[in-house]
Amino acid sequence: GNVMSTRFPYNTTLLGSRSPHITIANVWLPQNIYSADISIYMVATPEILYINSIGENVLQRLSGCDFDSDTVLLTNNALLIEAAQRNVGFRVPTSLIKAAKATLHYTNEDKAGLDIRTSVNKIGEIINLSQELNSRLWEMLNKGAQKDSPEVLAMYKDIAQLDVMSGCEIDKAKKVLPIDNVAELKNLKEKYLLRDTDGRKIRPNFFSYIAREKGYYDNKRINYKSHHTAMDYVQHTLNRCRITSRTGNAVPLSSIFEKHVRYNCVNRNRVNRILALMRDCRAQEKMIWADTDMEAHVRYEQTQDIRVRYAQTISKMTLSKVTAYWLILELEKPENKDVRKSVLQVLFGTANPALYDLLDASRGGVDTLVEDPAGDVVLYGFRYRRVQKSPKN
Repeated sequence: GNVMSTRFPYNTTLLGSRSPHITIANVWLPQNIYSADISIYMVATPEILYINSIGENVLQRLSGCDFDSDTVLLTNNALLIEAAQRNVGFRVPTSLIKAAKATLHYTNEDKAGLDIRTSVNKIGEIINLSQELNSRLWEMLNKGAQKDSPEVLAMYKDIAQLDVMSGCEIDKAKKVLPIDNVAELKNLKEKYLLRDTDGRKIRPNFFSYIAREKGYYDNKRINYKSHHTAMDYVQHTLNRCRITSRTGNAVPLSSIFEKHVRYNCVNRNRVNRILALMRDCRAQEKMIWADTDMEAHVRYEQTQDIRVRYAQTISKMTLSKVTAYWLILELEKPENKDVRKSVLQVLFGTANPALYDLLDASRGGVDTLVEDPAGDVVLYGFRYRRVQKSPKN
C-alpha cells in the first residue's frame, strides 16, 4: 500500500489510475512515504514512482501493469481522492489463468502462426463493452442501487471478467492461453443486449461522438441514450458550453491571433493551393461514402487513407505567420465553410509549424489569483486580486 514519489508530499494519500481503466477497482489509493534505502541506492526523480508488488495485488489493480516503463496517472487532488474513497470495496479482477508453454522458433512458419493467432484482436470490442456495462452500472448506483445488491454484483462480476479478458487479449502474442475470448465476448454481448421500443440497440450517448468521428454513426439502428454516468455528464456539459462574444455571436478564430497586416507579404497562391487540395480531398471522401455497396468500415479506412495523403502534402508546405493569418481569415469566409474544419485538422494535426508559430507569437499574459484581504474577487468567502503573469512564466 506504500509508494515513494518525490513529486508529492510524504505521508499523504495519492490517487493512481492506468489505461486501460476498465473497472471501479482499477482505482489505486497508495500512501506516499519516504524510503531511506531507495534514496541511497536509486535516483528518485519526479517522473519515477517506486512501488512494491510483493504480497500486493497492485499489478492487477492497475489492469495488468508491469515494469517495462508503464505509466500511471498520479495525483494528490483532494476532490478526486474523496471520490475514489467512496468507491473502495469492489474486489480487484485477478487473472489466475495458467498459460501453456509455447515452443517457438525464429522461422517463417512460426512467425506466420503467430500472425494468424494474433490477427483477430478483440481488445477494442472488449473495452467498448466494458464501458457500456460501466455506464449501466453507474446508472443503477446513481438511481439508488446498493453496491452490494445482487444485480450490481452480478454486473460487476462480468465487468471484472472483461478486465481479465483485456489482459489476455494484449498478452496473446506472448502467451498461449486456454480461453476463447471471441466466444466469451459473444456470450456477454448477447446477455446484455438491450433494445428500445423501436428495436434499436441502446448505447451510452457519448458513444455517438466516437461513432461520428469514425464513420459508424447510425441512429436508425442504435439509440444513443444518455445515462447517469460520468462520460455522459461530461458530454452534456460540453454540449452546453460554447465560446461566444458578449453579443452572443460566435467569436471568430482570428480574434485569438496577433494581427498580421502586411498583406503584401502574403503567399496567396499557397493559401489557394491548400484550399483547393482540401476541396479535392472532400470530393473524393464524398464519392467513397456515397458507395453504399461498400462496408462502412472499408469506406472509413479508404477515406482515412485519402486524408493522410493530402495531409502529408499540405504538411510539407512552408507558411509564414502572415500567410498563416491570411489563411485563417480566408477560412472564416462563408464560401470556405465546407473545408474549414478539414484544413484546421490538417494544420493542427501534422508537424507543420505554421499555426503553432502563429499561436506562439500571439501569446499574452495570463491572470492568476493571489489571496488578498483587499482583493476585488470573492470566492467561497475569501478575497483575491488578479496578478498577470508574462507568457514566459
